[in-house]
Amino acid sequence: MKRIALNIIFLIYGCVLWAQEPVIDSAAVKTDSVPSLSVPGTPKTETTSAVTTPTIKPDDANKLVTRFTNQVVEFKKGELISNVFVVTNNLPTVQKFYIDFTIPIEWKVIAKNHILYELQPGDSLIVPVNIIPREKFKGNTRFVFYAFLSDDKGKNLGMNFFYGLIKKNIRWALTVSDNKIYIPNRVESIPFNIGIINESTEEQDIYLTASSFKKNILIKDSADIKDAHFPITLTLKPFGDTLFYFNFHRFKEPRNFRLLDIEDYIPYTTGEAKKYRLNLNSYSPNPAENKKFRTGNKIDFVELSDSWEVNKYGGLVIPLIFDANMFNLLGDQPMMTINLRGETFLRDSSILTYQTQLTYFSNYFTTVPYETALYNLAYYHKRFYIQFGNVNSGLIGTYQTGKGLRGEYYFSRNHRIGAFYVASPQLFKFMPSIYSYGLTHYYENKIIRINTILGRSTDQIRNTNTEIATTNATFKFLKSHSFGIRLGGSHSVQNDSNYTRIGYLLGFHYSGSPIKNVWSVNLNGNYTSLNFGVFSNERITANLGNQVTVKKKWIVKQQSNLYRYKQNYSNLNFNNYLLNNQLFVNRISHANLLYNPYLFYNVSRIYDFTVHSRGLGFNVSNYQLDKNIRYFFNLRSGYNQAMDTASENYFFTQASAFLQIRTFSFLVRYNLGNLSMSKQSFFYNSKKNPQSIGLSTRYQYQFKNPSFVYQQLVSYSYSSFNGNQFNFTPELMYFSKTGWRFRIFSEINFSKNKKNSLPDYYYYMNQSPNDAIKEPQWNGNFYLGMGVRKEFGIPMPFVKPTHTSIHFNAFYDINGNGKRDGSEPNIENVVVRLNGWEVMTNENGTCELKNIPLGVYPLQAFSVIDLKGWFPNISDTLIVNKNTNQINIPFVRGVKITGRVFLQRDPNSPTADFKLDVSRIKIIANNHKTYTAITDKTGYYELYLPAGKYTLSMDESILGKRLQVLQNNFELEINDKFDNLFIPFYIVEKARKLKVIRFDSNGNRIDE
Repeated sequence: MKRIALNIIFLIYGCVLWAQEPVIDSAAVKTDSVPSLSVPGTPKTETTSAVTTPTIKPDDANKLVTRFTNQVVEFKKGELISNVFVVTNNLPTVQKFYIDFTIPIEWKVIAKNHILYELQPGDSLIVPVNIIPREKFKGNTRFVFYAFLSDDKGKNLGMNFFYGLIKKNIRWALTVSDNKIYIPNRVESIPFNIGIINESTEEQDIYLTASSFKKNILIKDSADIKDAHFPITLTLKPFGDTLFYFNFHRFKEPRNFRLLDIEDYIPYTTGEAKKYRLNLNSYSPNPAENKKFRTGNKIDFVELSDSWEVNKYGGLVIPLIFDANMFNLLGDQPMMTINLRGETFLRDSSILTYQTQLTYFSNYFTTVPYETALYNLAYYHKRFYIQFGNVNSGLIGTYQTGKGLRGEYYFSRNHRIGAFYVASPQLFKFMPSIYSYGLTHYYENKIIRINTILGRSTDQIRNTNTEIATTNATFKFLKSHSFGIRLGGSHSVQNDSNYTRIGYLLGFHYSGSPIKNVWSVNLNGNYTSLNFGVFSNERITANLGNQVTVKKKWIVKQQSNLYRYKQNYSNLNFNNYLLNNQLFVNRISHANLLYNPYLFYNVSRIYDFTVHSRGLGFNVSNYQLDKNIRYFFNLRSGYNQAMDTASENYFFTQASAFLQIRTFSFLVRYNLGNLSMSKQSFFYNSKKNPQSIGLSTRYQYQFKNPSFVYQQLVSYSYSSFNGNQFNFTPELMYFSKTGWRFRIFSEINFSKNKKNSLPDYYYYMNQSPNDAIKEPQWNGNFYLGMGVRKEFGIPMPFVKPTHTSIHFNAFYDINGNGKRDGSEPNIENVVVRLNGWEVMTNENGTCELKNIPLGVYPLQAFSVIDLKGWFPNISDTLIVNKNTNQINIPFVRGVKITGRVFLQRDPNSPTADFKLDVSRIKIIANNHKTYTAITDKTGYYELYLPAGKYTLSMDESILGKRLQVLQNNFELEINDKFDNLFIPFYIVEKARKLKVIRFDSNGNRIDE
């Protein structure tokens, strides 16, 4: 009974610990399910030497203290689990106790179990513990081993435990049939396979996924009937493997699935290769192993054309885009704009860009369009750049834009110096009205970034000169924090009166993450004094933003913006300001649904008239990429109140909704209530409850003939103040095969004012009109326009030919003369690769590369379809000059190499009767190219080799130590003297040494 009670106590104690502290997969292990308890042996008594404990912790006073020297012990298969159990007596009396160890069933502990110990006060007992694992187990498993102390009556005196941890070797290989698969002409389905090989000694669960970034791939099953479904979960035995067979299909988006970019739309391909990439990834679905090992692979399915225009132009040219548009063709005042722009990449990797815009609006000759034209010419080199035309000086406090020069020189990537000169309105005028010039400097390293501008501005109209200096410095610290300051000063002189003004600019900014990946802060503020620069505007701007991420899905954002400025009105100065405060809560769901409620409290003060606006808002949006559907909805409601009067809180609501389905979109906006911020408009709108609604749709349609594209905009708006307005804007475009784009567009609009609408002052002054109110009428307008666009290449004069076009012809060269005779058939689906440019022959066996730069390039050709021993007989390089126009790709019949692998076993081997597998042995033929074959079940192989010298060998890495090849690495010279060649490989098993012992008829050993 005593032993039974003791075992029950141990079991209950262990179960309580298991329930209180569940195991997690971490290095800081807590506890595990209680293993089966071993039955303690017959009680024994033993006296052992004691070890003195050096220090007693306060929490361990007046009790028996137990511990294992190692909380976690890692072990491998076949190893002992070793630890040391220590008991310290911190009681004032001698303690007698039993120690019992519990381990899983069929395991064995090398320690004296259920032994009675006697321990003096202040002494410690050390018991070595060694455990022999006997049970089959998987890797990444934790075991809990307990030690219990009890007295002779079975009362529990203490316990402790440690963990045994065996780690799993996780590794597998993810293979594919080929990383690059070419799609033959007129073939829709391409078979391929995915293989997984478990390279560990443990059974492994694997989670396989397949994806395509462009969503242009459709994968079907091995029968090519049903769609394949990913992910796939599988389990492989140690060193086991498996193969999955699939079929690839191109997924072409239906016409009008998504909007076309009209500026870059090219309806007809130039022949560049199309790649369909399938990305494969694999990892363990078990949480404990998920991040320990992952591997992936990819397959590129390549679709080639029979003609590729490698370069747009067949020589060195200056590209130029001509874009002209004519407006109001049937009106009294037509107008035309011409845009010319382009960029040229030069041989030294520099870039030349140029653009201009001319506007013609008069019916007589004038130079105004050319004097006011916008133009810019820029040259970018790796050491400097220079701009000419319409530029921006970047000098704060002046008129920054105009016509002039600007450039910089790079000492290094992070250190540069520059200069500028900007004039307005004309650059080449002897004394322009306004001009400025100065120097710039920029420097950056890992700690500081500083940008400085020094300049002078002259205003001939006001007769003033102004010198300005500004600098902006940013300092980085603690990796995720930056702090910056902005300083500026100006000195202005009125030349006719010597009146001097001094102004300044102050600013700062901070950004950082006080708590990484949780809390980020952005803060900046700027003050511009009244006399800074050429303007007389005192301004204060300040922005504060906080973002807190909660559990990686919830984001709380706070944003506050202040803009304060002085304004002069009727000889009075007003301190106007706008203060906006918003608090957002963002949430992104698994369905890509984003929604965020928010609060806002805004304050505006315009001409001493203050309005407070506060309320709630809600946004929701979603985008379904695979269906090209998106939508959003926004609702904002609250109250506006004029604080300087006895005005009421006026309710307002703003709502908008947007829906896009493929190339059709619809937008609606609705406003209700008083939204005015100015004094006059606020009181005027307070007399009524103003409302407005706006509806608009956009639609784009591509015809079956891809040269034609139609798009339109239809909108309607109604306001309780302004009445009705309708607008319809259709546009039809034609894209030619030669690169021209023609467009015709029009605008039709109708409007009608609100009936009995009165001027604002009648409501504001409470007066009645003296004149009769006329009934509103519908007004209509019609505008017609046309446009043309073309990209040209202007040839550079005095330049020798630099490009050419090459036609290739692939055919069966039956007579071997390298030329195609009339009876020799063409070969389709031959890939011709010249310096990385790839094309594929059509049904006529031809393909071409257009506008190739002259030079010497590597040349390759191969058939996508198995031609049963026909090989291209071409050189490895091609010299391309101006006369290189026609290249033949003759295919000649190779010599058939056959053979067999023979295996001779040692008759004295104990496994001589066991038949060894001779299949899947690799046979390799090498010269500058490699050809391979695999043996079948009988050891037979065959391959075709074109003429040349080869080394034919068998892969010996599979033989091990007991087998060897009698002869390997055959030197072959293949020519047209024979059609077939048989070469066998002989494998023999090394003979074993035998010791023969003879006996006579009486059974006695005969010594020789």
